[in-house]
Amino acid sequence: MDDQIFEQRLSNLKKSYEQLPAHSSSEKIIERIKIEEKKKRNFFSSQYLYAASFIGVLIIAGLLGTQLLMQNQSGNGGTGEQPPAAAEPPSNKEIEARHQEISKLYEEKLSDFDEAVSIADVDQYVFVQEAKKAVDDFENRKTYNSKQELENYYKTVKHTVEQKLSVPSEELANLRAKVKEGQQIKDEEIISLLEKQRVMHEYYFEKWLTVSENLQYTDVFAFTEELNTAGTKDPDAGPIVKEIRDSGYRFYHEGEGMINFQPDLALLQKELKFSEQMLKYFEVENQAKVTADAAVSITPQELAERTVALEDFINQNPNFKYSEKLKERYEFWLFLLLKGLTNTPAIDEENRLKEEWKLALQSVMEKNPNSQTAAVVTEFYNKLKEKNFTFDSREQYEQYEVAAPESLSPAVSYKRGRDFIVLPLPDKIHDAYLAFKENGDTEALDALQSVEVLRLYIYTVVKGDADSAYELLDKGEGTPSKEEFAEEIERKASEYKTISNRTYKVHEEYSAQGDKATFELIFNDGSSVIYEVKIDPEDYFTRVVYP
Repeated sequence: MDDQIFEQRLSNLKKSYEQLPAHSSSEKIIERIKIEEKKKRNFFSSQYLYAASFIGVLIIAGLLGTQLLMQNQSGNGGTGEQPPAAAEPPSNKEIEARHQEISKLYEEKLSDFDEAVSIADVDQYVFVQEAKKAVDDFENRKTYNSKQELENYYKTVKHTVEQKLSVPSEELANLRAKVKEGQQIKDEEIISLLEKQRVMHEYYFEKWLTVSENLQYTDVFAFTEELNTAGTKDPDAGPIVKEIRDSGYRFYHEGEGMINFQPDLALLQKELKFSEQMLKYFEVENQAKVTADAAVSITPQELAERTVALEDFINQNPNFKYSEKLKERYEFWLFLLLKGLTNTPAIDEENRLKEEWKLALQSVMEKNPNSQTAAVVTEFYNKLKEKNFTFDSREQYEQYEVAAPESLSPAVSYKRGRDFIVLPLPDKIHDAYLAFKENGDTEALDALQSVEVLRLYIYTVVKGDADSAYELLDKGEGTPSKEEFAEEIERKASEYKTISNRTYKVHEEYSAQGDKATFELIFNDGSSVIYEVKIDPEDYFTRVVYP
């Protein structure tokens, strides 16, 4: 073998080593090869060259084999075992065992929730029904690709049941515990608590009303602050105030001396870890109070700044859970920005735009000229400018329509009605129902408002109480016989349950004579159903017109 062949083989040998992953033994050998390269080839005889070449091949083979073995060991946790076999699906017995565990957990948690919440039919809360659906879906699934897939699904449903079937105070305590453990709180966990606080507000407010009338105070603002910090020593109100505060609410002056409560966002923001999106949402919510006693309670300039900031948040978070709610607020704030409110109109006695309102509108046009708010403001401003910023009459001012930009317009306008919960019934309505059903006491129903009688009617249909439901119907033209009604009530029960779960707002209209009322139950998507009631002018007994 001549020097050229030897040189080529030695070069190939070097490349083979350099392509291997780094390892201490191979590094030493490569270093040895580099030393050998420096030696003059003419000192070796041909037989030594053949021997060196053969030995090099053996070394490479050994190293490659060693490296492959190490790679196999590394891929199996360094144990040298074979790769794991294909995932084994769980047996029917294992699946059924998990089904039974979830079913038992649901029954236990529902029982605890029912005991903690002193109200009839807690299963009519939407979040309770969501927990039940999660359990039903889990129990209906019979096959899994692996045991791990079963475990993952089991843990998800377990968390759902525990979360949904916790009273607000318990849910808040669980979130606080997670923070202490260093865990990040998910947005959906915050939203779950806020939704539960919203839906259960009526329950806690009814308890508050039973004790608040007997509380004595002179300064309503100082008293609400006392409730939020120290509570009250009143033996009846004390425990209820504590329950409300433990549930994550804070008391505030609603106006005209009335005290109400709402989710304590400042408390949640202080104690829980949020995502940036939720932090920004809380900033918006903390500025949501802009009116009091039919008046704008902040300056027009502050209102302008908040309106533009709200537009930015909505546009930057198009898929946010509460985007529709925020669009409603934007629509309302835009109205206030242009026209003010009953006790603080944007115009003076001569129907001229007040100077502070004019300056606020100018600020929006100058500082945020490319905003959608500025486009609406500019149109309004220019129309008034042509008339020296004066409306022709008060009537013209009141009839001026403020329309939010299409992308910021909610599916349900703030003008369409008020927030409304159909089911479950508060104790006031349910107690009247029991008196009516068990004793035939129609006077118990006289104390109910017309919209409360409608809620009771829907309740009796959902419960399948055909006799009581039929008694609540007006027996005018188009009303079926009692037998026909009893036959169709099962179908209507499912329909009315869906209506209850979907209802977001109610719009009420009463006739001038006070003998009729129309209630539009409005859903989140803007669709609705309408019910009519007839009111007896003598005894005020309300009956539902058969829909």
